Amino acid sequence: CSPEDKIYIYFTSGSTGIPRALLGKNKSLLHFIQWEIETLGINSGIRVSQLTAPGFDAFLRDLLTPLCSGGTLCIPGPQRLQGHRQLIDWIDSKQVALIHCVPSVFRLIPTEILTKEKFPHLKYVLLSGEQINPVELKPWDEACGERIRLVNCYGATETTIIKTFHTIQPGELQKNLIPAGFPIKDAKIIILDANKNICDRGIIGETYIRTPFGTD
Repeated sequence: CSPEDKIYIYFTSGSTGIPRALLGKNKSLLHFIQWEIETLGINSGIRVSQLTAPGFDAFLRDLLTPLCSGGTLCIPGPQRLQGHRQLIDWIDSKQVALIHCVPSVFRLIPTEILTKEKFPHLKYVLLSGEQINPVELKPWDEACGERIRLVNCYGATETTIIKTFHTIQPGELQKNLIPAGFPIKDAKIIILDANKNICDRGIIGETYIRTPFGTD
């Protein structure tokens, strides 16, 4: 098995043009998985939810983060996602400690059920793929505080899952936007103008992700 081996194929969404197939490399996927395990302090006791459809590249982090750390992948049956109560009961009964999902799935958990005792095993919720509405997260902060950390993640299929992250702080929930955060280890975010020059602070430009762990 080589770092350069092609190990998966995914199509881009086509939101910026015609969808195209991308060949993901062993080293690019491992780069993210190792970062998540090290940054979150994941160990063999971790229990991770699988709430992402296999047709999206984020499915790979659901699958491989627990398997590469010796943890447990928790897969709900179809009925578990058909109602709020089923999803809540499933998270509790499976003792899920880490959830990866898009904000629209996270909204399925009604905030009125939140208490300081709810979800005693849950430690992290990593949100990506959609813009976060800070107002919707206030009940989580009020009930759970820092016991359950909410993390905003950003990336593109071309750069393998995510390349920036930001642990959301209570004071930020009063704002209109949540920051995309800082790049993960061995990745770099650059803001360039129309002439591909680096923008000064406060100048609007395009976001470029520089990493040796991309796709073909």
